[in-house]
Amino acid sequence: MSTRGQTVDDRQLRWRVEANAKVNLSLDVGPRGEDGYHPYVSWATSIGLADVIELEVSTSSGKRSVVVSTGLEDTLVGLALDLAARAAGVELSWRAQVEKRIPPGSGLGGGSADAAAALVAVAEPLGIAEQIEEVAREIGTDVPFCVRGGCARLHGRGELVDAHPPLPPVGILVTVPPVEVSTAEVFAAFDELPPNPGGAGGVVPPAVLARRLPDCSFRNDLEAAALRIVPELADWKTEIEGVAGHPALMTGSGSAFVCLADRPATFDPSVVARLRAEGIRTWVT
Repeated sequence: MSTRGQTVDDRQLRWRVEANAKVNLSLDVGPRGEDGYHPYVSWATSIGLADVIELEVSTSSGKRSVVVSTGLEDTLVGLALDLAARAAGVELSWRAQVEKRIPPGSGLGGGSADAAAALVAVAEPLGIAEQIEEVAREIGTDVPFCVRGGCARLHGRGELVDAHPPLPPVGILVTVPPVEVSTAEVFAAFDELPPNPGGAGGVVPPAVLARRLPDCSFRNDLEAAALRIVPELADWKTEIEGVAGHPALMTGSGSAFVCLADRPATFDPSVVARLRAEGIRTWVT
């Protein structure tokens, strides 16, 4: 729904928005700083896998509720709307229904994408479009990128976003093994591992991506830490690579892996079917 020229009043405005997942094509992580955070540089891109959010917002008094299809308790959509209202200096009531298609806890940025989609929907009606990235940074480090979408270089703690021209329609096989990985535990394990000066763990990208992103390492410095705390993740990675016929790169802190190809058609439907039969949630996008 287009909201151009509208303002939120005692009517309920309604949106149906998509919240696109992201993948990290690289994640180069530095040592933990005195502030307790790890600086990093990452090339990230939005992908076609998306949650769908039905959103109703009003300035009239009323309840605030967010219902998630998985039954999990949501925090980021509600937080995004709360911070948007505060930035606009208004009181809001809202009702949101989130149809989760992005697996939670997979490193695909589903929670951040949901928050960003809600924030983008209300920013213009609330008159805070120029403040949207400032509000996004208050929610979480991935949210500023999800607000922009597309392709970008992330740095700092991920909250600094340098936009890049859109990538060509390459093929991305997204796979999520049936294991959970704790981001906090991955970073703790990362701190215990020796540095990785040789850049082990990277993949050779399709030629078109190598040309478009010459500064991208196509490696994930957190992968070794994730495999250390969840050893069975290595077996799942081997299975994914064997079926897909392409090297797999972990995204975020896991547990998702992506395989990259010049075209989506590279990944035959039988690849998706075989991986899903193994219990691995799989999409080609």
